[in-house]
Amino acid sequence: AGGDHLLHLVRGCPRTEDLATCLEAACFQADFVPLFRAGLLRLKPALQGTDPALSWIEKLGSIAAVEGGANDDADVRLGYFLVAVASLLIFASANLSGPPPGGDLSEDPERCGSQGPRLTKEEAAELSKRLVLEHTSVDGEYVVGKPELVGYLCTASVIFKKVDLCQSSELELASAPWWKLRALHLHQKLLHKNSATLKAELVRTANEISQSLRSLDEGVWGRECLAAAEIECAGVMQTYQLAQEAVVFIKRAGDRLGMGMKATGVMGKRTVHQVDAKAQMVVVTEHAGGGAGAERDGRRRASAEDLPR
Repeated sequence: AGGDHLLHLVRGCPRTEDLATCLEAACFQADFVPLFRAGLLRLKPALQGTDPALSWIEKLGSIAAVEGGANDDADVRLGYFLVAVASLLIFASANLSGPPPGGDLSEDPERCGSQGPRLTKEEAAELSKRLVLEHTSVDGEYVVGKPELVGYLCTASVIFKKVDLCQSSELELASAPWWKLRALHLHQKLLHKNSATLKAELVRTANEISQSLRSLDEGVWGRECLAAAEIECAGVMQTYQLAQEAVVFIKRAGDRLGMGMKATGVMGKRTVHQVDAKAQMVVVTEHAGGGAGAERDGRRRASAEDLPR
């Protein structure tokens, strides 16, 4: 029901009405290629002026350096956002839950969904190796293993690093920092060791997200959604062993949901082979009242006027 309501709102907005079918495929079929192609279509005018000899990532970086910082065209920025989000979802889907639907995906994102000649297996392997070596290394740390469709992660990372998606007077992309956090955090998780550069960017982004969440309408976004963002920010802090900072984010998430959490000690058996009860630390959760469950019935449904432009 929530997905149907979202599609209704998308169809009702002139700027996004063409995305309804793409979002339907993404939400209900986990097919993110149409969303990627829709974003690529919005970037096509800028891409046409690039040097054909450049790789896809180099083309993207060159137009992002120019367009991303100065162009206030809402369609261009929406194109960047769609390409980045769809790329991240394609990469995550390919590596976490198997090949995305919709047929074979090219290792080169520029060929995604196109009818042109496909790369051979050897060409795809060579491109993947080059992308890993040239575009995923940060502070001398390299990606561990051989992730599938790494070009899509590179695409998302380049856009979120080089394009300021929030600087537009015509388009509000309130969730862009959250998607940036996801992309860069996933990039960090793939590296052999933690990167100081990614750490600085992720910690800053997490704090900005948490601050911006306080101004968002819970009736529109939902407490569960906003709490999830706080929890993902806590996950970033955990990655960098920033325990106290992680606790702050977890507490904010609990406050939104009307939950209280505390660590305590209890006697118990941790494994089936344990004979005597031993002291162990547990986390106790308590419903503090006034949370999401208590007010779910009274929450108003979002309308087109409520949502960001």
